[in-house]
Amino acid sequence: MLDLVQKRAGTTDYFAAYNNVRQHVLEVRRERKQKRVMQAINDPEARARRRIQKNEMKSRKRQLKTKEFAKDKVRLTTIKKRRVE
Repeated sequence: MLDLVQKRAGTTDYFAAYNNVRQHVLEVRRERKQKRVMQAINDPEARARRRIQKNEMKSRKRQLKTKEFAKDKVRLTTIKKRRVE
């Protein structure tokens, strides 16, 4: 798809436009990173809450992933059920 655009527009015009888009994306990412740093300085409690929330989401994803693997795992032996007394 990009090759078709490059052929239609011309190599120099294509790369000029491509680099402009790439620079804009990098600038937006840089601004986001600065915003996070400033928030960490101005409101460390909110930053801590966000990190805790992020870690909880990671652990939940890991748990779901292990459950999916366990569900799909082929068991060769039978599992004995314990008696409840």
